[in-house]
Amino acid sequence: MSNKKKIKYEKAVADSIPEFYRLGVDTKQKTVSLEFGFLKNDEIAIIDSSKVVEMPMLVELINGLEQALARLNEISGDDDE
Repeated sequence: MSNKKKIKYEKAVADSIPEFYRLGVDTKQKTVSLEFGFLKNDEIAIIDSSKVVEMPMLVELINGLEQALARLNEISGDDDE
């Protein structure tokens, strides 16, 4: 577990839409860490911090995101072509 200080906010924050995200890559461990958060009074408040995703799950996650984006594109009728 990280020793990072986490700033807590009202309970409703968990249902908020994050204002930013960060990705960290560990090439030795072949993992990616994800952080999602929002800003309040010029301070960063982390909603979900340092979720580590290993390589096999990353492949599934990326494939799933690509499929979901393709489906959203079909539904909205948008074409990038």
